[in-house]
Amino acid sequence: AMVSNNLLRVLLVSIMRGSLLSIPFYTSLAGVALSTAVVIIINALLKPSVLMLSVVSSIFHPLGQIFVISRIYNLNQVYVLLPPLLILSVITGVLTGIISTKTLDRLNRNNNY
Repeated sequence: AMVSNNLLRVLLVSIMRGSLLSIPFYTSLAGVALSTAVVIIINALLKPSVLMLSVVSSIFHPLGQIFVISRIYNLNQVYVLLPPLLILSVITGVLTGIISTKTLDRLNRNNNY
């Protein structure tokens, strides 16, 4: 379900923006594909928390994007963007993980009554 949701999201956003099969579509697809694959692998191996999965996903998404951009444009200098992107990814991953954990806790608490 997670894989199909992610792929549908990329597809629908690309259609709405008119960027289907363009460079933004492929970079988005690469980010989603890599982050989803890594999350599935880590989830199967470690049974991690929602917070950890959120951080891992947010780290691997820009890695996939940067890799595709570097291959499309044959430009390795784009990797200089990774340090600030990864710092921001960890911050947003932690924030998303905290919000997701709190939301899931509230949903579980409400379902128990």
